[in-house]
Formats: sequence, structure tokens, C-alpha cells
Amino acid sequence: MNSYPLEFLAHPQPLMFVAGLLPPSASPARTRADSASRGRAGSTVARPRADSVAAPAIATASPTMPDGATMTTPLSSPMPDADAGVLLASPPVVPLHEGLAGSVLSDAPDIAAAAADLASEGQVDPKDAEFEKLVADLRGALTPMGGRSKVWLPEAKRRDFRILLVDKAVRLPIRKLTPAASPTDPAPAPHSPFSPLTPSSPLHPDGLIAPVWVRKHAELVPAVFVLFLRLYEPATVDGAAELGAEEAQERDRLERQREAEADEGLVREIADRRRRLGERGIKLTVVLMASSMMLDSPTLDARLSHLRRASALSAKASLFVLTPVPADQLPDFVQSLQDALYEAALEYYALHAKRVRRKRARVPASQLTAPPAGPPPGQPARVLAPTGWAVRYDWKAGWFAEVRGEYEVARKHYEDCWNELARMFASTSMLPPRTKRWAEAKVLADCVATRICKLLLYDGGGTNVLTPFHVHLKRFGDLSRGWGIGEETFEFWSWTARQYRIFAELLETAMTAGFPLPPSPLPTYPMSAPPPPVPIGYDYWTTPTSATQPSHVLHSPAYYYYAAACCSIERKVRFEEALEAEREDMSSEMGTAGGHLASAPGFANEKKVDHAALVIELFTKAYTLLKDQHYAQTRVALYVAFRIAETYCQAGQYELAMRFFERISQTFKRDKWAPIVREIRSMWYDCAQRTGSVETAARLLVEMMAPLTARTAFWAASAHVSAAVPFQVALSVPSTVDVSALSFSALHVAFSDDLPDLVVSAKDGDVDLVDVGTVASEAVEASASLTWQKGRVLVLSGLLEKATEGQVAVADFKLVLREAAWTLEIKLPVKPLMVWHTPRGTYTPSTPLSASTAFVQRPHDVDLRISHLSIALEGERFPITVVVENKDDRPLDVRLSIVLQTSEDDNASTIAVGEQTSHTLISLELGTLAPLSSRETVVTLVSPQSGERAIDVSLQTAAPPDPAVSAPGSPNPAAGAEEHTRSTAIVVEHPFVLDAAVRYPHAYGRAAVSAALAVAGRSVVVERLAMEAEDDSVEVLSTSIGDDFPQTWDKTALYACVANVRLGSRRPSLAPASAASVVVTWRPVPVSPGAGPAAAPTTTRLPLPPLSLPPRDAFLLAALDAPPTARLHAPFPLALRLHNTHPTDALVAAVVAETSDAYVWHGPRRVAVRVPPDHTEIIELAVTPVGGTGWAAVPAVRVFEGEDARELGVDVAQRRLLVKP
Repeated sequence: MNSYPLEFLAHPQPLMFVAGLLPPSASPARTRADSASRGRAGSTVARPRADSVAAPAIATASPTMPDGATMTTPLSSPMPDADAGVLLASPPVVPLHEGLAGSVLSDAPDIAAAAADLASEGQVDPKDAEFEKLVADLRGALTPMGGRSKVWLPEAKRRDFRILLVDKAVRLPIRKLTPAASPTDPAPAPHSPFSPLTPSSPLHPDGLIAPVWVRKHAELVPAVFVLFLRLYEPATVDGAAELGAEEAQERDRLERQREAEADEGLVREIADRRRRLGERGIKLTVVLMASSMMLDSPTLDARLSHLRRASALSAKASLFVLTPVPADQLPDFVQSLQDALYEAALEYYALHAKRVRRKRARVPASQLTAPPAGPPPGQPARVLAPTGWAVRYDWKAGWFAEVRGEYEVARKHYEDCWNELARMFASTSMLPPRTKRWAEAKVLADCVATRICKLLLYDGGGTNVLTPFHVHLKRFGDLSRGWGIGEETFEFWSWTARQYRIFAELLETAMTAGFPLPPSPLPTYPMSAPPPPVPIGYDYWTTPTSATQPSHVLHSPAYYYYAAACCSIERKVRFEEALEAEREDMSSEMGTAGGHLASAPGFANEKKVDHAALVIELFTKAYTLLKDQHYAQTRVALYVAFRIAETYCQAGQYELAMRFFERISQTFKRDKWAPIVREIRSMWYDCAQRTGSVETAARLLVEMMAPLTARTAFWAASAHVSAAVPFQVALSVPSTVDVSALSFSALHVAFSDDLPDLVVSAKDGDVDLVDVGTVASEAVEASASLTWQKGRVLVLSGLLEKATEGQVAVADFKLVLREAAWTLEIKLPVKPLMVWHTPRGTYTPSTPLSASTAFVQRPHDVDLRISHLSIALEGERFPITVVVENKDDRPLDVRLSIVLQTSEDDNASTIAVGEQTSHTLISLELGTLAPLSSRETVVTLVSPQSGERAIDVSLQTAAPPDPAVSAPGSPNPAAGAEEHTRSTAIVVEHPFVLDAAVRYPHAYGRAAVSAALAVAGRSVVVERLAMEAEDDSVEVLSTSIGDDFPQTWDKTALYACVANVRLGSRRPSLAPASAASVVVTWRPVPVSPGAGPAAAPTTTRLPLPPLSLPPRDAFLLAALDAPPTARLHAPFPLALRLHNTHPTDALVAAVVAETSDAYVWHGPRRVAVRVPPDHTEIIELAVTPVGGTGWAAVPAVRVFEGEDARELGVDVAQRRLLVKP
């Protein structure tokens, strides 16, 4: 981007001038002005006062005018007694002594004299240091914001001001100049100093736009002017507390007078600056610096309101108060200052844009395409055509829209500007080629196109940015051909390279700031229809194709740097052609007078250009970007490095070229880029010759002369230690190459893993298949003919042995060539051999050949077996037999590990071997197992729950140390440890199936239990069977189980039994789930007679259904017993049983006998009964039937419990009775 003015490319920012912060000059007048008011310093943060808002930011640099001081307007106020043309360095205020801070008018000699006297006494307010630090911190915070303009701004900084620190006496460029009168124009209208209509303008008479116009609005004329002033404050005077009443009153009166005079001085200064800035539409904002004590003063608001109204400041963001604060808090103040003044800056630039649009509208559309009119009579100078005025106005409108952040509007104005420029270039009468104005307009067109691309990137346009870029290249490329600057000229390629470079720099800057590069479209597979018009290959439908042109994809900046470098190479070629043409012209008969290129524009400058350095710079930029990308671009980066080396070679920098060739050659050879490899060798050889590098030149010469290919293969990919693996090495030359003139003296084949080399010496002969024997621990030497004719293949066949483990491959081939005093060693890359050579020919084995072979220890021949029954029973000590058999011819150290896989619902299962018992793992050292011997281990599994249990058995084997191989204390290299694993799953089932039922008879507290017991799976021997209570809430009174045990049960056996159970008085909710169980003591039936000792008996408890009293609504249970028959008119007894089931509390019940026509009760019909806890009371009742004979209902008895008289249900065993006569 350095080829173009920065003003035409930089992102515009609103400009803010900040005055009052620069250090004072050495002159007395300036010192007095810049220290106009002194006071106390505080530590509170800045806060706006008097209807002001918090504010924005700042920078340093004093703007300068390019055309001298005559084009400036003063902003500071002159003294009343000064001449109109004299500019004072500061407002008309003078300082009092630094202890009595304030500012007064120059017509107060008594106060000024007093200040001078106090100053001469050396009285200085120490609080002034705080304000000096505040000013220094403000300068430090604002200075970075006025640095050099940037082409690209991140989105977060596009609303920031460009802030310049200026002196209070800064001068602004004057707006318009009135040209001198002439006979043809006695009253000329004033114009801008940069207008083509101003004779002193650099654009007079037909210029378009100059960078100085941009610099004027970007650096010289602000949109906002911020003035920092010191608010007067009374100073602290030593001894003030000792003053009398009259002296104190006089002192207060003087302080008020000084305060009023200082405020009036501020008013005059602010009002004068506001008036002068207001004439140009520039907003003035005043920041008053005061101490924190002043912020608490009750008169501060009134003073601030007076200052704002008297100086006619606006009520919005015009007055701020700032106190001394820490430096880290000032950025917040600066940001608030920018936010408050941003709208005012937008209004300022909007007014400029409005004036520009009005002028643009005055340009007649009919004159935009008309050729410019000739100059008036007597005025030979050209004038700017209407199209040129349209270009000026469109550029200005776009710039003002961009500074306001309206990027879409700015882009449209820039596009109109570019279109008008293209229209101007199309007419040679408007812009004659190769003139100064033509060159200026061409630069402007390039910059406008770049700004359009930048704004599209701002908007996230992605690939849309390519449209204006390519349109600009094509349109101006076509125009260049019309100007005689086509592809055959270096000027064309210089301009094209510049366009690609500036686009690459713009894109690189955007990506550095966070712009995401859009992903490239993925290739697609061809559709099945319609078929292609020409015959296609079988791979057509399986090969993805891209439907997008590369020029329509936004590439990495490296692509455009590379394109710029290629254009620069074309530029160099065309320049060399021009030089050759110039030399021919100079040597012709016409001599120097006949040379037309010597006077061509730009040709003399082109001779000063270092084309090679330019090309290398662009290629290096592309290489750096490709190398740093996240995705794989190594191959492309290496190709760019090849182009760099090529350029170095062409430029005569052979040492640098050789360095690049050395770095990249191996990669290209490995990736089989034969064309590039040939070019590298050719240029590398030329560089080696020119630099005198004889060894490098000889090596490259041999490589180019002897394109030998070395291939190797092993018959097997792996082999046991000490076993022989066949291998072959084949060296061949192409059938089109004859290197028989080179007689090599030796061939070295190097193996990896510290194996000795195979050395083949040269001998006469024509044998192509040479047996080299066995390569083992000692070096092997062989001999063969090392001369290659066209198409000859020399095959070295042999065996490879290795006594230790390791991976072996052919590491290197080295041919030795001795010629006179030279000894050249040529290393050949190793490639895989795909066919196997025999005396009868070559063939491809069914098993693929391998480029390397792995020597591994011979695996231990061990058999690990697990045997057990298919089903285990709950609680059984289930035997599992593990047999380890050594079938190897070597003794082996054996270690056995048994792992029981547990689950969340089973953590009680165990495994045991001898005395070792574990829930998870048991490890056994089985010692050394002799060859052809075995060892048996019995593992006992006990699982109290049904389910599937998995057991893993791991066998670790290792050969014991061999004293003959390893030294004492050192590990045996051949003793490799191996592991053999087996797994088994065991199903654990219930041994018995119990079907039980409970019946509760009429007798309360009794239960009858019936149970049927059967075998679930395997046959068992039952040694004992019983029904037992689990706690004292149940008592088994009797069972039908006999004592004829042991018994053998199989799947056909079924054993039934009953039991009479007495239930306790416990409530059902307190009873256990199962209060009784069927207890079986059993052992499994041996698999076969004589299979070993009988297994230990196992006891299994099978829980019965829950045994509890029937559910009741209360703790008190009532039951009525009546006889089955009765005699008419004869009394019979009734028994009412009340049972209290509560374990601790006694209950009171009320018994009521119901009256009836069929019965007559004897005794009281209502009685209260107290029943102790867990006790039964029996109440005897007498009743006489009087209702006749036959079946009758039992007399009704009602029972009520507790104070609430809750009625209980009465359990009647017999609901009806027979009344006999």
C-alpha cells in the first residue's frame, strides 16, 4: 500500500482537537497564559456539571499546514489593546501567585503586583503537583489516539475519534480565498484553497482531488474542539486561622473578587472561542479541572451555570468538570467524552456532506458524457470538465459518509466516483494519457477501487469483494491497451502487480483484525444425467469435480501475493525486452538519436527498480502465509519456496538459491514431483558451478547422469528370533538411460537396528541375480558387476537373521564411484520392491512383500484349560479346574491370576484356592513348569445369589534366565514375558423351588402353612429338612416333616409338608417380611462314583410367605363365640373375647348387647372393660331365645373403643344357630 497516498486509503475518523494540555513554552507570556488558574487538587473521579454529560477521548500532534501560515485563522482571543492582525499566544488572563490561585484581567495591577510579591517570596501551593500529574496523565491517555491513520480499523474502534493535542493558539486553515481580480472577472467569487478554481491551488486548473484535502479534514479541521481550563479556587494560606475578624472578612472579600474576576476571564475566553468555532460549525466543549474540595462547594453549581450561560455554551455535552484521578481511571473518562461528542461530530460531517450533495446536484447530467469545452478566448489553460467535478463531489460524499459510519452509502458514492473516472479515462480529450493529471486520476481510481473492496469486507461481503476487484482489473486493463500500455509493456504488468499486491495487503490486514475467510465450496460428483457428449473413462463418476471457478473464490492473501509476484516476473521480462530494444536502437545507424525507449515515460525510473528483490519479497510473503496456515499447505508453500530459489538463481544470488534447493529438494523427491526435481537439479548444478562448489556439482552431475532406482523387500513382515528371513535388493536404471560408462567400485547396503552392512565389491561379469548369503551378526561381503546398461536390474538375494527382537529394514544405499583422485558416495532413496526375482523370472507372491521385517520371540507353547459343570447352585462350593500344560521345549516360569468379575447386585460371591479367599483376585506363583508337563489348580466359587458369574484366568509365562546368554545380574534378552487368557461364565441357580401357602383358621393367632419343595436343576442329597421360626413372633407348633433323611432328590422329586404355626401378638405392620423359613441341609450328588470325597454340606434357608395376624383397623380385636344350637326359652352362654394387640398401652372397651324381639338378655346390657396390653379378656354373656324355633341369627353384640367411642368389628365364627323347641 506504500505505492499510494495513505490519505486515499486510510479509514477516516472524526477529528477532535484537545487544547490546554500541552506543556507551556518558555516565553513569559505563554507561561502566564497556560497557568491561568491554580488551586487545590483532589482525588475524586470526573463528573459532568451544569447540565453537561460525561464525555469522549484524545491524541497528540500539532497539525501543520502545507501552504504556510497565510491560510490559517486564529482561534485564541486577542487582547483588547492589540492590533487586529496580532495573535496572542493565550487568552487575556494572567496568573496570580501560585499560592493565591486565580486569573484576573490585565487591568488589575494591584492584584497582579500582589501575586508577583507573593511569588517572589517563594510561596507555592503543593497541591498544584496533583494537577500537573493529571495533565501529564491526560496527555499519556490521549496521545496514542492521534497516531498514524490506518487502512483497516476493527469494528470496535470504528466509532473512536482521532484525537490531536494542540496548542491553545492553534490556527485552522481558512475556508475560502478570494482570487485577485482580473479584467475578465473584476469580482471573482471566493473558493476553497484546494479548489481547481483557485489559481494558487495545486489542482488548478483541471485537477480532481488531492491528498491534502483529505489531510485537511483528517488532521487540520476538527469536528469537535475540547478545551481544558483550570477553575479558580482559593488557595490555602499559612496563618489564615490567626487572622482577626476584620482581616478574615477582608480576605474573604478579596477572594470573592478574585473568583468573580477569574470567572469573567473564563467567560470571555470561552465565548470568544465558541464564536470563532461556531462560524465553522465546530462544537466547543470545555473541561474545567477542579479539586475534590471544590466539588463539595455549595457555590459550584451556580458558578458553572453562570459560566455556561454567560459564554453561551449549549446545554448538551458542552461543560465537564474533572478532578485529579488515578491514571487508570482516565480511559473511562476519555471513552465517555467520545460517546458524548460523537453525535455532534456526525452532525458536523453531515452538514459538509449536505453541501457536497447540493453541489453535485448542480452538475448537469447531460454534460457528464460531453467532451470538455475548450478554454475561453485569451485563457489558454484547460478547465475541469463536469465529469471531473462529479468525481470530486462523489469522492467527498463518500469520504464524509464513511467518517459517519454509513458504509453502504459511502460505497455507493465511491462506485459513482469510479464510474465517472472510468468515463473520463475513456476520453483522451478529458484525460490525455501519460500526463500529470492522467497519472493522478489513475492513482485515485486504484484507491477508490480499494476503498470499495474494503467496505465490502467491512460488511462481511466475502466473495462479493472479488467483483469490484476483477471489474477494476478488466476495465483499466482494456483502457491500458487503448493507451498503448498493453501486455507487451512493463508498465502494464507493473500496474497489475500493484493491484494484486494492494488487494493481498488489504485482505491480510482484514484477516489479522479477525475477518474470517469464507470456506471454499466442496467439489461435487457428476450427476447421472445428462451423459457427457464424449466417451468417458471408468473413473469419471467416482471423481469429484468443482463447479466453481477459482477466480470466483476468495483465496488466502498468499494467493494474491503469488499472483503479484508472477506479474512482477512478467514486468521484469518486458523490461528486459525493452532494454534489449534500446540497445539495438543505440547500435543502429541512427545512434542515440534513434532510441525511442530512452525517452519513454517511466523507463528511466524502471531502470532503478530491483526487480529480483521485488519478486522475492512477494514470493516470501506468500510463503510465510502459506507456512503459517492451520490447514495443510506444505506442498504449495514448498513450491513457492522453489520459485524463490529460482528467482535467486536468475538474479545471480547463487548461494541463497542453493540453500533453498537443499531444503526443498528432498521433499519433492519424496513426493515424486519429477518435473520439479529435474528443474531443481539443473538450476542447483548451475549454481554449484558458479559458486565453485565442486562436491555439490559432482554429486548433482552423478544424480542427473545415473538415475539409479533402489528397491528392497522382505519375504515376511515378521519372523521369530534367530530365524532366517529371505530378502532381496534390486538396483535398476530406466531402459532409456545408458550409464555403462560409469563403473562403480562398491555398493553398501545398510540395515537398521545395528545390523552390519552388506558390502558388495565390483567385479566383471553379467550375473544379474547374486546370492549374498546370510546377514547376521558379522559383516557380509559379496561381489557383483556394478555397471549398468540400459534397463539392467541387479538383484542381491540373501537371508537375514537376528538374535534379538527388533524391527529391521534397509536404511540406506550408497554407491561408491572412484575417478582419479575423486571418491564420490551417492546415496539412493529406498523404495519398496513389489515383485520377487528368481532365476526363472519374476512373480508377485500371494502374500504381499514387506519393506521391513520384525523379529519377535517365539511364542510360548502353553495350553490353558478351564473345566467345570455347566450350572452351579446357590451357596454351593462350586469347583472349577484350571489346567496349565507346557507343550514347549523350554522350561517356563508360570504365574496364574484368577479374577472374579463382580457386579453392583453381587458383592458377596467369593473365589478360593486353598487357603486364599477373595472377592475379586487371586494370584498364584506356580513356579517353573518343565517341558511337556502340566499343573492343575482347583478354584472354588461360592455365590449366595443366582445369576451369571464371569471368571477370567490370566497365565503369565516367561523363560527363566539363561546363564549362558546373559551375564549375572543382567536381564536375559531372550526371556520375553507372554500372557495367555481364558474366560468362562458360570450360571448360578437356586437349588430348590418352594411353593408355599398360608391359611389363617378361625382360631385367632393361628396359621396353617403348606409347602411343596422340588429340585430346580442338579440332583442333590438332602440330609436334613426342617421348618424353623426366624424370630420370637412366630412359633412352629408342629410339622409333618419326618426324620427319614438323608434322601436323594432329582428333578422328579417333590416333597410336601404342612405346619401349624402360632402367631404372636405383634401388629401386622411390625411383623417381619418372613418370620419362618424352610431349612434344607444338602450337598450335590457326585458326577460319577469315585469322583473324589463328598462335597461339604450346604444349608439353604427358603423363606415362607409373610406370617402375620390378619389386618385390623384397631389394636383391640373382638371375637364372639356362640353354640351351634339353643333351646327355646332356655338361656345359653355367649363368650366375647377382647384381645389387646398393643405392646405397651391398656385399652378400654364398651360392650353393648343389642335388644331384639328374638332374644332376652340376662344382666346389664352395657359394660366397660379394661384390657391390659398384649392380653385377652373373656366376657361371659347369657341370653334366652324367645322368638320361636328354627334358624336364627346370633344375638348382636357391639364393641366401642376409646373416648371417641369408635366402633370395632366383631369377628363372629358362626353367624346363625338352630333354636330347638
